[in-house]
Amino acid sequence: MTAAPTDDQLFQNAFEGALDALLLSDDDGIYIDVNDAACDLFGCDAEDLIGASLAEFLPSNVAFGPMWASFIAAAESRWTLDLHRPDGELRAVECVANADIQ
Repeated sequence: MTAAPTDDQLFQNAFEGALDALLLSDDDGIYIDVNDAACDLFGCDAEDLIGASLAEFLPSNVAFGPMWASFIAAAESRWTLDLHRPDGELRAVECVANADIQ
């Protein structure tokens, strides 16, 4: 007999198995967990993303601070970004963010 999975286990399984890039961040926009699809999108390992900020991958003309503050105030947002990957490749991606997931 096996125990029924907890909500935390179900969330972690869904997070790890998602085909879309998923990144969890703290209130300061620092990544605390990423899935394999996020690593593929950014072209690096999870260890390279955890502890980093989205601002590190944006063009210098993007004002990350105001964008993040606006997102936190609204609790959710959708936008398109050009990401600069560590390998130098530029990728246009659609972002959907949701704050305070419980």
